[in-house]
Amino acid sequence: MIEPCRSFAWRAQESVFEGWLDARQRQSLLARLAVLIDAGADRVALYVLAPVERDELVSLGRGLPPEDFRHALL
Repeated sequence: MIEPCRSFAWRAQESVFEGWLDARQRQSLLARLAVLIDAGADRVALYVLAPVERDELVSLGRGLPPEDFRHALL
């Protein structure tokens, strides 16, 4: 399930990806993930958050590098 997320966003934390997706990209990502998950056991959440403009984004700190992850969640 990681590869579709990497196609649209970057890893922010072990189980969190973030990216700037328009409506078409969001629908494409959700369609790709829908065929990969077990809907009875897995959960994928996509949150549309403000700010609308990248210049308004405020981010503090930095997570672990991907090579330090012991497992992957989505």
